[in-house]
Amino acid sequence: MGRKGLAARIAATVALLLVGGLPWLAPVPGDWQMRWDNGPVAGSVVLSPVSDRVPLPEGLRAGDVVDTTAMSVRDRLVSGNPSVAPGTALVLPLAESPGREGARDRVEVRAVADDDLSGRYPWREWPFLLLALLLVWKGRDRVAWGVALLLAGVGMLAPVLWAPLASPWNLPQRLFVEYVVRLMAAFGALMVLLGLLGHHAPRLSRAIKLTHVALFALYYVDRLGRDLPWILHGQTTWGEPFRPSIPVTLAFLANFLVLATLTSRRIDAASRLRARWVLLGIALYVISVLDAVLLRSQHLWLVPYTLSLLALAYATLRHKLVPTTFAISRTVVYGVVVALIVGAFAVVEDLVSSLAIGRNAGLALQLGVPLVLGILFHRIHGKVEPLVERVFFRQRFEAEARLDRLAHESAYIAHPGPLVARALRDVSLALRTPGVAAISFSAASR
Repeated sequence: MGRKGLAARIAATVALLLVGGLPWLAPVPGDWQMRWDNGPVAGSVVLSPVSDRVPLPEGLRAGDVVDTTAMSVRDRLVSGNPSVAPGTALVLPLAESPGREGARDRVEVRAVADDDLSGRYPWREWPFLLLALLLVWKGRDRVAWGVALLLAGVGMLAPVLWAPLASPWNLPQRLFVEYVVRLMAAFGALMVLLGLLGHHAPRLSRAIKLTHVALFALYYVDRLGRDLPWILHGQTTWGEPFRPSIPVTLAFLANFLVLATLTSRRIDAASRLRARWVLLGIALYVISVLDAVLLRSQHLWLVPYTLSLLALAYATLRHKLVPTTFAISRTVVYGVVVALIVGAFAVVEDLVSSLAIGRNAGLALQLGVPLVLGILFHRIHGKVEPLVERVFFRQRFEAEARLDRLAHESAYIAHPGPLVARALRDVSLALRTPGVAAISFSAASR
C-alpha cells in the first residue's frame, strides 16, 4: 500500500466514521413549525401550519405569501435543509395580500427543538457504512472498491441529509448531498461493472463509460437548471430546487439494469458467481429506490433495501471481495453471533421484566425470569453454532466432520488394507485434492 493509497483510506475512514457519528455530533434536530404548500416556481410560496395542533410562528398567518425573490441567498440555502439546528433564524419577506395591511413585511422565525427523535439515529444506514469501511481497508480489486463507494453513498445519504447542522455548516449541506452524495452510488456501480468486465469486452466497457458520462451530464444540467435560479433569484423554471428529478433517476436505474444484464453475459465463468451476488445486491437496491420513487410506500421499500445489504455482505464475505482470512474467521463470526444472542437476551429479559411481571415483583420472580430465559437462549446458541459452521465455513465443516468420522470408525476396522483405503479416500475428499498417497518406510530403509 503506497502513501497515496494509505492517505485515501484514512480520509475515507474519517469521513465514514464522521457520518456515522453525526447523531451525536450534531445538536437535537429543530423544526420551523410551518410548511410551504407550493414550490417556488413563480417566485413565491404559501405558508400553512404543519398540523392543526402546532400553530404557526409568531407574526405569521395561514395563507401568508412569502416573496422568495426578496430572500437572501443564505436563507434560501438554509430553507432547503429538511432538518435544522434549534435556534436557526430564517427571515421571511411577506408579499402584499388581503388581511396584511399594517403588518410587518419581514418576519424572523427561529427553529424550535423537535420532540420526535425517532429518526435521529440512522440505524438502517450504519450496516452499509461498516461494510463500506471493511471494503475500504481490505478490498482487493476495483469491484470491491466500487461496492465500497456504492455502500458509502447509500449509507451517507440519510445521515448527511437529515443532520441538523448549525451555521455555517448548514449552508452547503444540501448542495453536498445533491451534487456529491447522490452520485456516489452511481459511480460505485460504474466501477463495479468495469471491474467485472476487465479486458474481456472493450466495446461494452466503452459503451458503459459513454452512457454514464451522458447520464452524469444530464443529472448536473437538470440540477443546475433547478437550483441556480432558486439560489440566485429565488425562483426556478422547470421544477422544485434541491429535489431529485424522477425521470433522471429512472434513467440511471434503467441504465444499470440493462448494463448489468449485458455484463453478466460477457464475463468469464470464474467471475460469474461473484458477479451474480454483487449485481443482485445492487439490483435489489435499485428496486428499493423504484419503490420509494414510484409507489412511495412507507415500509415496503425496506424489504429490498435490507436484502440488498445481505446480498452485498454475502458477496463480500464469501466471494473474495476481501481476503477471507480476515473477514471470515471463527473469532469474528462467533463474536458477532454471541453479541447478537446476548443482545437479544438483554432485550427480551428487559421487556418481560417491565411488561409482564413489573418492576415491583418479588426477588424470586426477578431472578427466575433471567434464569429461564438464559436456559432457553443457551439451547438456541447450541443450535446456532452448527448453523454458523454450515453457512460460513461449509467446506471446513464438512472436512472436519468427515475426518472425525474417520477417526471414530477407524477403531473398528480390523484389517489394515481397508483402513488405508478408507483413510486415503476421506483425506482426499476433505482436502479437495485429486488424490493422496501413503508412503511406508521399513526400519531397514531408514
